[in-house]
Amino acid sequence: MYVIASLVIGRFVNRVGARILALVTTLVNGVFVITFFFMPTWWIAFPLDMTHVWFGAATFTAFSCLALDQVPKHRATMMSMRSVFASVGGAVGAAIAGAMLIIFGSYQAVGISFGIMSVASAGAFLLTRDPTKRPSTDGNTFDKNSRLTK
Repeated sequence: MYVIASLVIGRFVNRVGARILALVTTLVNGVFVITFFFMPTWWIAFPLDMTHVWFGAATFTAFSCLALDQVPKHRATMMSMRSVFASVGGAVGAAIAGAMLIIFGSYQAVGISFGIMSVASAGAFLLTRDPTKRPSTDGNTFDKNSRLTK
């Protein structure tokens, strides 16, 4: 699923933009995470989980492209920071999942917490700048074809 998602999303990044793809795939990923934890049978949960994995991989690919384009002069630093925060996020996610499992004794609580964290993290993508637009000195922005946009 990761290979397929990386190939597909890699093609869409130039068309749609990494920021929009990261936002959409993160939101959809969160919904599928919450949903598949409540499925009554394995036959329903498994396809939903594979869909969640696909959107998770798509989020990873889109976020990598977005981080790479944020500060072009400092690409190495941005990629290092992305790796650091991905590792910290994995540790925090595991700690929260363990706490939910201990407190509530339910895997559904883990699914809800992971889904909510995924949906909430989409808000972080709203704070990123659009790498296809470059700032100008007069406050307007120019798209990649140098057309003035407001």
